Amino acid sequence: MPRLEDFLHLQEHEFLRQALQRHDFQINITADALGISRKSLWERMKRLAMG
Repeated sequence: MPRLEDFLHLQEHEFLRQALQRHDFQINITADALGISRKSLWERMKRLAMG
């Protein structure tokens, strides 16, 4: 059974990937749609090894 931390990591990664794809990988628009700052999105992407 996977650890909760690993599961949440994968879920967040997939959620952000889908959001970015939905908004043509435009960081500002994606961040606005998610209700977070551009910086916060970049930090999450970096933590999740997405960029």
